[in-house]
Amino acid sequence: MVKTPFHKGCCALIVDDEPYIRSSLFRIFEREGIHCLLAGNSEDALVFLKKRRISVVFSDVVIPGGSGIAFLSEVKKRYPMISRICLSGRADKKVIESAIQNGVISHFLSKPWSNTVLKKTLHLALADFARKSQVRQISASKKGRILKATRPGFYPNILLAGESR
Repeated sequence: MVKTPFHKGCCALIVDDEPYIRSSLFRIFEREGIHCLLAGNSEDALVFLKKRRISVVFSDVVIPGGSGIAFLSEVKKRYPMISRICLSGRADKKVIESAIQNGVISHFLSKPWSNTVLKKTLHLALADFARKSQVRQISASKKGRILKATRPGFYPNILLAGESR
């Protein structure tokens, strides 16, 4: 797959209790040029999220330390820009539909997955993360300009209420 500019510096966090699933996803993502972190449970995953800049999280529905959906819901609350994708071989369809409708996850992939679909989903998630990052940067930039424009003394010929020369 062609690497695009938003791949630079991207990091995927893979959360699954099965080591062979983690290593399989790791190999696929690394071939796509994406750095990966691996966690076997939600506690370790939360530590990575605190310490590293993560672009996308792939989590199994069933993980040690709680439900993968509950974990991804917490990720959404703490780190709303991160793309969240759920994987499972035995998931409750209603739970997954609810998670998608509530914005907890953007995609669901069943195990075993198609590598083509997995890679496409990864690239969509990274593009979404890049878009959110750009919007955030633009918003921050605009806020900075507004603050400069309203700062006393910024315009030397204009006095704000309570100012004197």
